Amino acid sequence: MKIKEIEFEEDEWRHDDQFVFEDNKAELLIDFEKLKTKINPDQADDTLLQADEDIILHYIVKLNNNKFIIFPLKDSIFIGRGIIVELKDGEISKITSTKAPDT
Repeated sequence: MKIKEIEFEEDEWRHDDQFVFEDNKAELLIDFEKLKTKINPDQADDTLLQADEDIILHYIVKLNNNKFIIFPLKDSIFIGRGIIVELKDGEISKITSTKAPDT
């Protein structure tokens, strides 16, 4: 990934040391629709994304290159649990559930 520094005259926000990505190519890592169905018969029901849960980008944490934790919001307000998603070869390989963080 390449970044370049924006010249002060071109900086719309007037920040010091403003950088942008030169080769920004978005890549779909997790299809959230796949979190609504079981990926294998042994998967627990509490790992599925429920109809009344929403995913907001701010509540997705990258644990490592192949593991993410998603905190879905229930009724767009409450974090009830975390969903740990593990990827292998670009596909979801394992989904587990964890308790919500303490607030």
